[in-house]
Amino acid sequence: MCGYVSGNGACRDYCVDTKENLVEILYFRHFAKHFTFTSEGEKIRNKHLKNYFDVSVVVDIGCGNTNGK
Repeated sequence: MCGYVSGNGACRDYCVDTKENLVEILYFRHFAKHFTFTSEGEKIRNKHLKNYFDVSVVVDIGCGNTNGK
């Protein structure tokens, strides 16, 4: 089931973010505890506990000659 059907029958989601040839088709937050490190200067690293991952699913749209000749 599609969120939006255009005049030519192509299905799209309601919230699509396009940048260059990338189309974001899904974004969600996965909850799991993990450590991240941020740097301050050349030799200093700070350790942080985070509770989630931001997940973005994108499709790389390739344009060009697709007829195989």
